[in-house]
Amino acid sequence: SGFNLKATEKKTKKEVFIRVYSESLRVKDFYTNFQGLNVVSALKHPGTVQIQGFRYPLNDQEKKQTKLLKIECKDERRNTVEVDVTGFILIFEFMKNGSIEYAVSEYLKTGGQNQDKMNPTIRSKIIFGIASTMKIIHQKNAIHRDLKLQNIYLDENFEPRIEGFYL
Repeated sequence: SGFNLKATEKKTKKEVFIRVYSESLRVKDFYTNFQGLNVVSALKHPGTVQIQGFRYPLNDQEKKQTKLLKIECKDERRNTVEVDVTGFILIFEFMKNGSIEYAVSEYLKTGGQNQDKMNPTIRSKIIFGIASTMKIIHQKNAIHRDLKLQNIYLDENFEPRIEGFYL
């Protein structure tokens, strides 16, 4: 499994989403999963989160030359954790409104009172967007294997973008 971070790309100054994988992830597993991600990224469908880049794990020599081996972050429970950033890294385009899981959770907690972010029209747009994206993915003989709320993100227009094809 990985740890998710928000970062800024140095050259373009754009925000990106980084997934850092633990060093225990086997190389074979990463390559297998990465192939599935590449197939979907090659489709360049607007309903999927696009990969921006990746980095292989650092070798011992690179670790000696690097100042930043670990960073302190907050996990989903707001606990401070130390994340090893020397393993595999995948870089994705940043989704401003995050995972749909959070939006749905907030909508349910407030009993639908938060109409500016999640109203019936937006919900219908999200449902249609997910269904039409998956239809096209399936027509290209690709499958997701782990479609769930945590793998559906909302862009700046609250349009759904599916991620997690590498699992």
